[in-house]
Amino acid sequence: MFGWFYRCAPGLSIFLVITVIVFAFSTPTPSLAGCSFKQVSRSSLYLPAQCLAGLTLSQVLLLAYTLITHITLLTFGIKLSWSLHHVTKGIKAVRRARELGIDPSGKKQQLPHDAHTRSMHTLDECLDEDFEYHGSDAQLLGKEVIHAVIVPNYMEDAATLKTTLAVLASHPRAATQYEIYLAMEQREPHVHAKASLLEKEMQTSFRNIESTFHPAGVPGEIAGKSSNVSFAARKIFQNYQNHPDADNVIITVIDCDSHLLQDFFNEIRRYHITSPSTAHIQFYISPFVFDRNAHASPVFVRCSDLLWCWAGLSSLHPGASISIPTSVYSLPLVLASRVGGWDADPTAIGEDMHMLLKTYFGCQGDIITKTIYSAASQCNVSSSLRNGSYWATYYDTLCARYDQALRHMWGALDTGFALQNTIRHRPKLRMNFFALWSLMWQAHFLSGHLLIMVLGTSVYSQVAPAANIHPALTYAFWLSARMRDASFVTMNVAFTFYHWYHEACVEARRRDMAHIENVGDFSRRTWAPAFFADRILFPVAGILFGSLPMMQAVISHFWTTRLVYRVSKKPSFG
Repeated sequence: MFGWFYRCAPGLSIFLVITVIVFAFSTPTPSLAGCSFKQVSRSSLYLPAQCLAGLTLSQVLLLAYTLITHITLLTFGIKLSWSLHHVTKGIKAVRRARELGIDPSGKKQQLPHDAHTRSMHTLDECLDEDFEYHGSDAQLLGKEVIHAVIVPNYMEDAATLKTTLAVLASHPRAATQYEIYLAMEQREPHVHAKASLLEKEMQTSFRNIESTFHPAGVPGEIAGKSSNVSFAARKIFQNYQNHPDADNVIITVIDCDSHLLQDFFNEIRRYHITSPSTAHIQFYISPFVFDRNAHASPVFVRCSDLLWCWAGLSSLHPGASISIPTSVYSLPLVLASRVGGWDADPTAIGEDMHMLLKTYFGCQGDIITKTIYSAASQCNVSSSLRNGSYWATYYDTLCARYDQALRHMWGALDTGFALQNTIRHRPKLRMNFFALWSLMWQAHFLSGHLLIMVLGTSVYSQVAPAANIHPALTYAFWLSARMRDASFVTMNVAFTFYHWYHEACVEARRRDMAHIENVGDFSRRTWAPAFFADRILFPVAGILFGSLPMMQAVISHFWTTRLVYRVSKKPSFG
């Protein structure tokens, strides 16, 4: 019974917010002299104390929660801009260090043509003081780590997988340090033939490449990314059981269409080697960017993917005590083994956040999230129609994006997982605990609550006589509307910072992948009308592909935890 309440917490909160709104508006309003809305709003932002008289508990709750949600909405754009600025600087600094001739091993290399005009730099000298890289380059000499890369996939095009592997194979350390695990589903038709073909073509490019096949019908497990990753991880644990190099194995989970630069793995190696005291509890998180087919995607799809990208980026600012991974992340083998690996039950459908939560509670909060300043390149979803009309293709792409959003929001089951583990493990009340729950609230509660409050209060304020609404509530609704206007401005500021971030990511990927076939276009953001529309329509996309699928998911959890896993169609690049 308690398990049902845990998993349904986000859905129950929806009805709690509705109940508070109903009771707040159904309470008779006392007559307060000098506290009419016009008198208060024209004077200042200050609300006189006498105007708070007569508030009931439900009205106090509604007033406070309305202001809290809107303050969070307003500060999100500011925090996001700060994170984008910081991450962009980091990406440029890491790339600049390599361009100046610094070998990833830590050695200074002679530049080919204009070395006489440049002084030799270490990576630390190339970075601004905001970026703390502990340890010296000498610590890296002669030391390596093994990167076990899990590539989960189901019914994915072989060409997409081959291109992803070709990008990894282009890295200087791939043949000696990368181990690839193709995490596949046994139920996929002809999956063994596809796996054998990929292994045969790429076997000389990596230290090792092998496939795992998650069997169908395992009790308590679901088909999807989480179960595929879990099954592949068991193979890695088996391969490195009692192995002398186990402490220097880093497991990386990516999507089948994720393109990673060599800087991603080099920076993980640097963090791991130069922080020996904390290497076993470091969880590595990468930002990501939709930079291949964004220009060809419908505006609402592009905006919804931007908002999804920003949700992860917003917690990568300096001083953040914890961050939540999205799609691409890494952690040491010893840390994954310590908490029992990845879960494969229905509550683990959002396997990236779920694994962070599992390691957090399994280590009593003693984990460190590290930002890797190398963005993972991703594709926007596309239509599965091959010969449809423009509008049919457009509509099919929107439907595909909604299915993907519903799958993302189904991860609200992690709230129940976190609640249960908070009660069971009672982690220390430190800064990262409160930061973690703040991020969970923003991910699984805020969008649905905000939509209900805005619609409920707006409709009731229009149909009910002004005398029936407490002046303090009227004032709070007026102030929150001004906050929404201001948040629209701060989000447009964030669009400008994202433009610079996007350009830095595209430039880094273009230089590294110029010689690799079928990596897709390099979608650049310009000031064209199509991209200008993003700045206006993003709130609509947030409702269509954020709030609505969120509420559908959390209400569905009242009777089921299982979601039919549908693979999102990705574009084909010839």
